[in-house]
Amino acid sequence: MAGTLSLLLGFFLALIVLTVRLNANWGILSRVVARNPIMCWGIAVALMAAGAVLLKQHSSTGGGWRPRIPGQRFRDAVLYTRSECPLCDEAVRTLSTYDEVLPAIQKVDVDSDPDFKTEFGNCVPVLALDGRVRFRGHISEPLLRRLIEGTPPT
Repeated sequence: MAGTLSLLLGFFLALIVLTVRLNANWGILSRVVARNPIMCWGIAVALMAAGAVLLKQHSSTGGGWRPRIPGQRFRDAVLYTRSECPLCDEAVRTLSTYDEVLPAIQKVDVDSDPDFKTEFGNCVPVLALDGRVRFRGHISEPLLRRLIEGTPPT
């Protein structure tokens, strides 16, 4: 929320500075910007940079998130992958940040078994928790967090 607000304020201030430079009249705001254009640009850039940093921190893997009720969820977790799969590597990195609440991830190469290859095809990675497929193709962290939060500890 703070990151989005900071980013929007920065863009809004930059827009005001540009419109004032094009002789728009925003009242007292125009006079302040016209007297201090460099300072206004600096503030706008600083707000945008701060917003970008805050949004990056918020969306980074794990982000320091913890479920309200601590404890491990699910009895088993199987990640169906394929070699040379960037999404699979991303899924492994994402899941590794949830070690405290997820069981050890068992990785299965779908190319090692024709049945898996038929079942999953090119829709890897596939995450199955307690035998139920929960994610295909991409592991969405917000959805994973909701799933963890909505599952009582074992």
